[in-house]
Amino acid sequence: MDESEAAAAIAEAVESTGLLLVHDQRLPSATALVTGEPVMGSWWSHPDANTIYNALGALGDRFATVKLVAGKLTLVAPRLWPDLVAIGLAQGPWQLDGLSEDARALLDRVSVAVDPVLLASPNLRESGKRLEQRLLVVGEEVHTDEGRHLKALGSWEAWGAERGVANPPPIEIAMSRIESIVEGWEPGGASLLPWT
Repeated sequence: MDESEAAAAIAEAVESTGLLLVHDQRLPSATALVTGEPVMGSWWSHPDANTIYNALGALGDRFATVKLVAGKLTLVAPRLWPDLVAIGLAQGPWQLDGLSEDARALLDRVSVAVDPVLLASPNLRESGKRLEQRLLVVGEEVHTDEGRHLKALGSWEAWGAERGVANPPPIEIAMSRIESIVEGWEPGGASLLPWT
């Protein structure tokens, strides 16, 4: 499978189901789709790693990429973006309970920032990781002018506005839609979502 075929196959799978893990050994994933089999360990060491990387890159911003299922990067189709925004904005107990002071301070900073907040220090990166895992912020990899790769965090409100997401559904409906997709992959699969 070449890069354009791989990108088309990944896009078709995401559009079809709404969600697709970037990499997983058991659940539906882009890496298994491209290689034709589950990839054990890191996909970066697989002979098709360049094809996978370039295919994912070719998708650009067509899909959201968030740490949704089992804390792993998950591609999300646009039809579910209102659900993501609803979940991200909910700030429920599963998102806020037990957050460190540093993580809460970073969340406050991201919430009022006009531009995404770059996570240049180890403390910020650790707090940012926690916020992403709880779907409190939207993270993306950026390349700085100095040639560094850093994580940048933005708010769900800004992310949704940039993508024309208006009127997110009630939180229960949003969660239920995503749970039903993951349950379709594997009975009990919804337990892999961060709010369960």
